[in-house]
Order: sequence, then C-alpha cells, then structure tokens
Amino acid sequence: LPGAMPATLLSPVAPLRVEVVYIQFRSLTGASHLLVGVCEVLEPTSQLRSVGEACVRPRLAARHLKATSRPAQEISLLQTLAVWNLRVSSSSCCLFHAYVEKAQARLADMSAHTCKPDFEPIIEAQCAE
Repeated sequence: LPGAMPATLLSPVAPLRVEVVYIQFRSLTGASHLLVGVCEVLEPTSQLRSVGEACVRPRLAARHLKATSRPAQEISLLQTLAVWNLRVSSSSCCLFHAYVEKAQARLADMSAHTCKPDFEPIIEAQCAE
C-alpha cells in the first residue's frame, strides 16, 4: 500500500516541511522493494484528506473557477441517483447503498471506455464561488 510520512528537512535558510511518500512493490524475481520520494508540503497538513495528497498538484478542469467541494460533489451525485429507477436486490441493506453500488458499477464500466479527449465540464453549471 502507498503511504506518506511528514518530515522536516533542516536547511541553513529555514526548515522545509516535506512528505516522504512510498509504495511497496515486488520485482520480477519476487523481491520486495520500496519506491520512495520526497515532496514539499505547501498546504497545512490539517487541510489534507489523504496520504500523499500534499504531493499531488492536479490542475483544475475549469482553471478560472474554484474546485468543487467534496460535499457539493456528494450532493450532485445524490441528485443524479435520485432520478434513477433501478432494480434493487432483496439482499441490499437499503436503497441508498443499492444505488451507490449500481453507480459504482456504472463508473467502473465507464472507466473501461476509450478516452474522450473532447470531454469538458459544463462551465455554465459551475458555481463561481
């Protein structure tokens, strides 16, 4: 599993906050190895949600707008699920989890599709703030 560990590097100028990121892998011969990297932490660690997130700097699809928050993403997904009419297995614990499971299956199907180079978010549907 990948992991990350916060660290501080000492320098003559000022301490440098970093994350030591690593992932374990097996070579073709079966020997276990670690791939290790270091990246500067530019955001307060308290604002990071996942291991190694400080090292990931993905660009925004709509660069002039703010990133869609996690709660807003969840609300948007719930609104989409709410307009579906699905067959629900009797073994499902509840409708919510049945719908989430179906959505995950559809997303897995879509992930296997070929790339869509002309896919873009609908800018007019984005919040400016």
